[in-house]
Amino acid sequence: MNMSIRKRVQLMLLISLAGMILLLAFIGLFLWQNTQMENEREHVQQSLLSSNSIRSSFNEVRKLEQEYLRTPSADSKQNVLTFLKNLQNETSKIAKETNHPALEGIQKDLAAYQTSFNSATGLITQLTSLNKIMSETSNEFAETVKGMNDPALLITLLQMQTYEKDVHIKYDSTSVKNFKESAQVFDRMLDEKNLPAEQLSDFKSKLLKYTTSAD
Repeated sequence: MNMSIRKRVQLMLLISLAGMILLLAFIGLFLWQNTQMENEREHVQQSLLSSNSIRSSFNEVRKLEQEYLRTPSADSKQNVLTFLKNLQNETSKIAKETNHPALEGIQKDLAAYQTSFNSATGLITQLTSLNKIMSETSNEFAETVKGMNDPALLITLLQMQTYEKDVHIKYDSTSVKNFKESAQVFDRMLDEKNLPAEQLSDFKSKLLKYTTSAD
């Protein structure tokens, strides 16, 4: 009977010990999972903060881009590219530190934006150059025609210049068509004037350059 009680006590102790070990194992697992969860939460929070920083920096890039579009210049273009390069470096650094997959997509988007911006600035530079040619030639026409004391030719020139401004403001097929048609009228009127051959040739040459700049 005493042996039976001793065995029961031993069995109870073994069961209690096993229960404690199992409880400790569950507590250890809970603490490990809780630590993992905290680390993941901190990782996500850091990624969100990083994303907010990147978004804020990109907004600054867009502001500089708008400044460039309002007043295109080599300096304003370089400001955009410099700020964009810094943002790309910042994004690359954060991506390595956090290893967040979303940042890889942001890096690709920034690279695509840089390519688009470079293409756009190339076109803007070309358009600015052509607009300068048109304005300079138009001013030369105005000075010459005013000295000719020919009201009809001057009125035609002023109409052509009005259509030229439309091309600068809204470049589309309609504005270009109206401009070229007015230039043709001006060209025909030049043929009707008794201008010296050299002056007429100079007019024709500049008019061709003038109208071609709108293409």
